[in-house]
Amino acid sequence: MEVRAAPPQTAGMSTWVLVAATLRIIVSDSVGVPNPVLGRAQREADRILRSAGVRTEWFECTPDEFRSGRCETARRGCFLEVHVLPTSEAGRWPVDREAFGFALPAPAPEFGVYAGVFYDPVRELAAEAGSPAALVLGHIVAHEIGH
Repeated sequence: MEVRAAPPQTAGMSTWVLVAATLRIIVSDSVGVPNPVLGRAQREADRILRSAGVRTEWFECTPDEFRSGRCETARRGCFLEVHVLPTSEAGRWPVDREAFGFALPAPAPEFGVYAGVFYDPVRELAAEAGSPAALVLGHIVAHEIGH
């Protein structure tokens, strides 16, 4: 998953602050995670974030919708973009090849944080631990958003 934070659109602000009561999280799945798994992962991440006092609103956009700009309406106020990434893209990021996820500052001039979760290691850990992949994915998503 890749996560990008954006600042609130408030005139006259000299610093970046989180002022939105609800954090918008836009999810795009480039891997093909089954809908029930992705939905349960979102609910688990939402539960974890709410326990920390963060209210969320979730949106789903396909990679094509992101490229075409059809997801722009969800990109108001404070938001994060969450992209489920294939493990083959791990080499694009300065992270350990065995990492489940990452969080990095966005490249200038953009604002925010990029975070990622690679789905194959999530599935492997879930199988080894005897836990549902959705729960493991939800915990990793919440952890990366927390960065």
